[in-house]
Amino acid sequence: MAEQLSQRLEKEPHNAEAWVMLGRIQRALARYDQADAALQKALALERNDDVMIERAEVLAQKKQWGVQRRTLGYHQQRAQDRSAKR
Repeated sequence: MAEQLSQRLEKEPHNAEAWVMLGRIQRALARYDQADAALQKALALERNDDVMIERAEVLAQKKQWGVQRRTLGYHQQRAQDRSAKR
C-alpha cells in the first residue's frame, strides 16, 4: 500500500492528504524516517495542528527506536564478547 501511494504522489505531489496517509502507513510499519519525511511534506503544503502533533509523536518514536537499537546492539556485543572468552 505504501508503494502504491508513493507512486500516486509522484503524479500528485501537492496532495497534502495523501502525504499524511503515507506518513501514517510508514509509522505503522515502524519506518519512522520515512514517516517523518512524508509528514514534513504534508505540513509544507498545508499547516495542520493534528499533523504537527503526529509528527512530534513520530519524532519521539524515532528517538525511542534509536535507543532500543543501540541497547540491543550493546547486549548483542556483550554476548559475543562472552562467547569469545570461552
